[in-house]
Amino acid sequence: MKKLSLVLAAIVVVLGIGASYLFSGLNGYVKDIIETEGSAATHTKVTLDAVNISLKDASGDLSYLEIHNPAGFSNNVAIKFDVINLTLNKTALSEKGPIVISKLIVDQPTINYEVDAAGKNNIQALSRSADAHEDTVEKKQSSSGGPKVIIEKLEIREGLLTISHSMLDKKLQTKMPMIELRNIGLDQDGVNASELIEQILAVVATKAVKTSGIELMKELGPMQALKSGGLGELEGKFKDVLGGK
Repeated sequence: MKKLSLVLAAIVVVLGIGASYLFSGLNGYVKDIIETEGSAATHTKVTLDAVNISLKDASGDLSYLEIHNPAGFSNNVAIKFDVINLTLNKTALSEKGPIVISKLIVDQPTINYEVDAAGKNNIQALSRSADAHEDTVEKKQSSSGGPKVIIEKLEIREGLLTISHSMLDKKLQTKMPMIELRNIGLDQDGVNASELIEQILAVVATKAVKTSGIELMKELGPMQALKSGGLGELEGKFKDVLGGK
């Protein structure tokens, strides 16, 4: 679910490009950056319906962001955010240094978690792509690393997780635990787009795998779920959930 974050990062990068450009065609430019950088990082299609940012009000929202499945999985959308709300730190907008986002809130995202016959899942595949992309970009960047951002508070809440598994003849649905991250980039004097994408998607992927794993153990039984590979790289943690069995 590193995906979930990927686009959020791009919007921040745009905010660091300069006030003169930001006041001219900001929304269209943000939309283009998010779709372009998102697709490059995840190696799949990323689309965004609309962007509405007001520098005067230091706030904005993104509507209908969709991150499609990576190659090897269904043609469905992997992650969908109907609305992403953000609040900018107004003081920081007039200062040099990292762009500071006071709040970035994602309400009721939809995550479609798919596990194939080999035990691989689509969300971790997206996360690994973003991780690899971040490493590649980091090697090519100068020491400045491009525009930097600090996010004081990020919340992803009330998400709906739909689980598809090659061993199941039906889909499972459950709620995603709330994800809350604070002070992203603070210790590093800000992070660039690739670093932000990598950090957020890593957390989302971990939450999705763990939550799905618990549901799969309920449906398939603990041992069958472990054998199926549907628990991803967190097999050891799920054994702990089973009391060490």
